[in-house]
Amino acid sequence: MVARRYILWMYLLGAIVEIIMAKQNQQQLKIRFFDDSDHLKLKEIAEKEDRSLTYVVNQAIKQFLQTKESAKA
Repeated sequence: MVARRYILWMYLLGAIVEIIMAKQNQQQLKIRFFDDSDHLKLKEIAEKEDRSLTYVVNQAIKQFLQTKESAKA
Protein backbone atom coordinates (compact mmCIF):
# COMPACT_ATOMS: atom_id res chain seq x y z
CA MET A 1 0.00 0.00 0.00
CA VAL A 2 2.80 2.43 0.92
CA ALA A 3 4.73 1.51 -2.22
CA ARG A 4 1.66 2.18 -4.34
CA ARG A 5 1.20 5.64 -2.83
CA TYR A 6 4.88 6.39 -3.33
CA ILE A 7 4.70 5.39 -7.00
CA LEU A 8 1.56 7.50 -7.48
CA TRP A 9 3.18 10.53 -5.85
CA MET A 10 6.31 10.12 -7.95
CA TYR A 11 4.21 9.88 -11.11
CA LEU A 12 2.25 13.03 -10.19
CA LEU A 13 5.42 14.88 -9.29
CA GLY A 14 6.96 13.92 -12.63
CA ALA A 15 3.87 15.19 -14.46
CA ILE A 16 3.99 18.48 -12.57
CA VAL A 17 7.68 18.93 -13.37
CA GLU A 18 6.99 18.26 -17.07
CA ILE A 19 4.23 20.89 -17.09
CA ILE A 20 6.47 23.46 -15.42
CA MET A 21 9.34 22.75 -17.81
CA ALA A 22 7.00 23.00 -20.81
CA LYS A 23 5.83 26.46 -19.69
CA GLN A 24 9.37 27.79 -19.31
CA ASN A 25 10.27 29.13 -22.73
CA GLN A 26 13.28 31.08 -21.49
CA GLN A 27 16.63 30.52 -23.12
CA GLN A 28 19.58 29.76 -20.87
CA LEU A 29 23.19 30.66 -21.43
CA LYS A 30 26.23 29.70 -19.42
CA ILE A 31 28.60 32.65 -19.18
CA ARG A 32 32.35 32.54 -18.70
CA PHE A 33 33.88 35.80 -17.57
CA PHE A 34 37.23 36.64 -19.17
CA ASP A 35 38.16 38.66 -16.12
CA ASP A 36 37.24 37.77 -12.54
CA SER A 37 37.08 41.45 -11.64
CA ASP A 38 34.19 41.92 -14.10
CA HIS A 39 32.29 39.15 -12.36
CA LEU A 40 32.97 40.67 -8.94
CA LYS A 41 31.87 44.14 -10.11
CA LEU A 42 28.60 42.76 -11.45
CA LYS A 43 27.99 40.86 -8.22
CA GLU A 44 28.61 44.04 -6.22
CA ILE A 45 26.18 45.99 -8.40
CA ALA A 46 23.56 43.25 -8.00
CA GLU A 47 23.95 43.22 -4.22
CA LYS A 48 23.91 47.02 -3.98
CA GLU A 49 20.71 47.23 -6.05
CA ASP A 50 19.19 44.19 -4.30
CA ARG A 51 18.89 42.36 -7.62
CA SER A 52 20.08 39.01 -8.89
CA LEU A 53 23.18 38.67 -11.01
CA THR A 54 20.94 37.35 -13.79
CA TYR A 55 18.88 40.55 -13.70
CA VAL A 56 21.99 42.74 -13.91
CA VAL A 57 23.38 40.74 -16.84
CA ASN A 58 20.04 40.87 -18.68
CA GLN A 59 19.89 44.65 -18.18
CA ALA A 60 23.42 44.98 -19.56
CA ILE A 61 22.44 42.94 -22.61
CA LYS A 62 19.37 45.13 -23.20
CA GLN A 63 21.49 48.26 -22.94
CA PHE A 64 24.05 46.80 -25.36
CA LEU A 65 21.34 45.94 -27.90
CA GLN A 66 19.77 49.40 -27.62
CA THR A 67 23.17 50.97 -28.25
CA LYS A 68 23.66 48.80 -31.35
CA GLU A 69 20.19 49.69 -32.65
CA SER A 70 20.85 53.41 -32.09
CA ALA A 71 24.13 53.16 -33.99
CA LYS A 72 22.29 51.70 -37.01
CA ALA A 73 19.92 54.65 -37.22
